[in-house]
Amino acid sequence: MPISQCFVDESIYDDLGIVVTAFVFTGNKFETRVANALADAGINSPHEEFKSSARMDTDPRMPRARDSLLDIAGSAAKIAVFVGPFSRPRLGRQVLQAAQSVLLRNET
Repeated sequence: MPISQCFVDESIYDDLGIVVTAFVFTGNKFETRVANALADAGINSPHEEFKSSARMDTDPRMPRARDSLLDIAGSAAKIAVFVGPFSRPRLGRQVLQAAQSVLLRNET
């Protein structure tokens, strides 16, 4: 899969002093596949947002969307995760260094 896009999201855990950053490397048409999966689940994007932390037992659309998104991620993306110390002034630099490291080490 030729990589043409990288999506990044982080979760900050202040109480632990760490940040977890996820990198999703994808090819073309990934966003279209995600938008279609959300629409097929009945989520009106961009007016609504799928949140992985949402309760799955109170809204039947959420588990359908989650399952579809996991299928897409497993078949059309490469995923990397960085776990490191949290320092807000250094966060941008850490993210860029982690992305560079993943790309170089995996020859992508």
